[in-house]
Amino acid sequence: MSTKGKLGLTIPMQEQPSSPEFGNYQLAAVSQWLRELPTTNLGVVNKALYEFLIELNKTTLKPQARYEILETVLPHVSYLSQALSKNYLDEQEASSDKKRKINLLIEILHIELNYGYKIIIENLGSRLLKPKGLLLKAMHRSMIISLDILQRSYQMYNTPPQNLWKEMHLLYTFAEHLRMLNKPVEHFDARPIRHATIQNAYKHALLLSCTNPYRLRTREIFRLNFALENWAPLLSLSRVQDKTEHVYMINLNEDKGPHFIKIAE
Repeated sequence: MSTKGKLGLTIPMQEQPSSPEFGNYQLAAVSQWLRELPTTNLGVVNKALYEFLIELNKTTLKPQARYEILETVLPHVSYLSQALSKNYLDEQEASSDKKRKINLLIEILHIELNYGYKIIIENLGSRLLKPKGLLLKAMHRSMIISLDILQRSYQMYNTPPQNLWKEMHLLYTFAEHLRMLNKPVEHFDARPIRHATIQNAYKHALLLSCTNPYRLRTREIFRLNFALENWAPLLSLSRVQDKTEHVYMINLNEDKGPHFIKIAE
């Protein structure tokens, strides 16, 4: 069962921990469990991670403890997603039904992972005195995961999940309010990406939407996504009153991406 947090993010309802298998979600126990997963059996790993994240997201934990566990799980989700993605990026060998099934598995896993970071954001963001370091990292992770979900939706020619855009707009405006938009965040795999800030990750998503991705092939979207890491910092955003000044507009209160505005002559 899910609920809306005070900031407006959708999160699962939490209760007291009840999983002795993970030592009440002690980091050492979770790390040991992850090391013992049969990494060559992708189906088993996917099921195990999915069930783990569901239970974790329903469990009451301190924000720092939850963040440390999510950061430990994140590389495993990333590895699994990359391994599974090879099956549907090779369009000549993977059937449409198989590609859709694999993509759905990856999307659901990322949605559950994103829930975890959104729980942290809701827990910290509603406090009077906010620990901005942890909050910044959780918000950046959530934006990056949302971007990944968006990309995969386009690759399978699906509509993005409900409230995905609305929550990305919300994260952007909240980060702007806290003056965190341009604060750099270390990426979990230390890859030298350009969008190591909340603002650049958000602009990356906007640019991806503006490319009309439903007219591109799956592999073309995959390649374009890497190029947009370089282009995103070049995009400038501004609040305007006169619609004739800009080509694309974004309504931050809607569950939609940018839309084209015809420039008046």
